[in-house]
Amino acid sequence: MELQKGNIENLFYQLLRMALGRQVCLPHTPNEQEWKALYELAKKQSLIGVCFAGVQKLQTQRQEPPEMTYLTWMGMAAKIQQRNEVVSRQCVELQGQLAADGVRSCVLKGQGVGALYRVHENENDNNKNSSDLSMLRQSGDIDVWVDTDEEGALRWVKKYQRELDFDYKHVHLDVLEGTSVEVHYRPSTSRVPWYMKRVEHFTREKTCWTNAVALGDGMVNVPSLEFNLVFILQHIFGHLFAEEMTLKQYLDYYFVLKQAHEKGADVQEAYRWMQRMGMGSFARATMWLLREVFGMPEEWMICEADADEGRFLLDRVMAKEQKAKKGEHGSVRWHLSVFWAQQNKNLHLLTHYPLEVLFSPIWLARHFFWKRIWKMKHKELFV
Repeated sequence: MELQKGNIENLFYQLLRMALGRQVCLPHTPNEQEWKALYELAKKQSLIGVCFAGVQKLQTQRQEPPEMTYLTWMGMAAKIQQRNEVVSRQCVELQGQLAADGVRSCVLKGQGVGALYRVHENENDNNKNSSDLSMLRQSGDIDVWVDTDEEGALRWVKKYQRELDFDYKHVHLDVLEGTSVEVHYRPSTSRVPWYMKRVEHFTREKTCWTNAVALGDGMVNVPSLEFNLVFILQHIFGHLFAEEMTLKQYLDYYFVLKQAHEKGADVQEAYRWMQRMGMGSFARATMWLLREVFGMPEEWMICEADADEGRFLLDRVMAKEQKAKKGEHGSVRWHLSVFWAQQNKNLHLLTHYPLEVLFSPIWLARHFFWKRIWKMKHKELFV
């Protein structure tokens, strides 16, 4: 029997809502073919661990998957938990080393946002018995923002490795075993020049280096909630034009909005900043996506939901593809491959986000030459 794409995706969203305490069971018990499709969707969207929390709840509803599927899913969830333990420890160690070298820092996204992954069982029944999903969030690389400029960040990284691989936002650090690290001197950017000015203004106004959360056996500094309300959405917005998106990124924002609701944060101010940065339409589309996929309640929303833009956005996320980039990383051929792939992809976004699409080639060219000019001015760092 051939599976209908829309049906299996709807079933996947309901499994996610079960993991989040927004739903108590599935509309029917999936068959073996459906379970395989659900697992592949969870893998594609980097949500295997979180979805496993929903799979576990299905046992009480007698809707559990076949034994081999369950064991495979459980094994992957265990690996994700083990990996989270390693990355959390590395975050603490990395920030400790930065502090020892006199550099203030905070951990962006990743493990810091993962610390917010707590849900109530069952949210709709106002049951306050909470469960922790933080160790089931699939970890990636470590992004650490340092209180210094490009030269200061590159000089710090140079103390620990010979080669410097950097761009307009960050420099790569390769000293942590098995984990890629990006040392940011700019947390985010925008393709449109006047929006970039407002991003810089927002960054200066909302920067906080003393907001700490527990991570593993230690503590790390993370951005404030007021910063994350705008920054996390802006990070996802950037992925819309440059890289693939996954529902994991939107689930991160779901938990940021959950915290904002619980703490009574000024979400209207956050939305005003989004509008000033050209993200008003994207924010409204995101509200629709979070409601339809994760069952996010209306009272968490920072603005009205836009169904048309939201459907377009969700289609982009669910159809994500990884385009091959030809040539050695960093070479002219590689940059040209990236450039043409992005321009071709962004043509579909022209009627939705015209300024970002029109400025994208200028932005890419500007940073291509900026990097080479910067290297010429600081030759001593690259010998």
